[in-house]
Amino acid sequence: TTGARKRILTELLAPLRGNPARFLLLGLAIYGNQAGAITGIKLAGPVTAAVWQPSQPIMTAAICMAMRWEPINYWRVGGILLAVLGCILMIVLDYESKSLEEHDDATEDGNPVMFLVGNFLFFINCLGTSLYVILSKNVLNIYAPLIVTAWSYSIAALLMALTTLVASTSTSFMAFLCPECTSQWHIPLGALFA
Repeated sequence: TTGARKRILTELLAPLRGNPARFLLLGLAIYGNQAGAITGIKLAGPVTAAVWQPSQPIMTAAICMAMRWEPINYWRVGGILLAVLGCILMIVLDYESKSLEEHDDATEDGNPVMFLVGNFLFFINCLGTSLYVILSKNVLNIYAPLIVTAWSYSIAALLMALTTLVASTSTSFMAFLCPECTSQWHIPLGALFA
């Protein structure tokens, strides 16, 4: 049993000795995904978030074609452009068609700057997912999927905690992100169990 524990610990810590830069990049990709999604939903709303999510395979394919890992042809490029135009059209129509009463809390005031920043954060969210998929491909040939996922999310959680601490010290940032909040550390009662 002592030998098994030592082997498990060695396997668990191997990424720190072998490829720490790759795991930092994977953690940054997950961090971008999570931070972009959470903040984007607050600023632009859940409908906009749903429209952005199908862009992840589009971004992945576009990056792979740009890196020459996938062949480029008119059908793929046309499909990517058509999908991007469809997403843009849905976002613009969603924003323009809703009355103030129908907007959710994230876009209640109809603030176009908040909406634009939220959409940029969704771009970061989806790009982070695409980069995670692309960057993890080679790492998964070396390490077990559970180790890759655990280290990636652990690094992302650490980055998210640091971001939260730094962001909560800026009153202007918090006023932009959450004008209705009375405290930076207020957690709704319904979220405590989760």
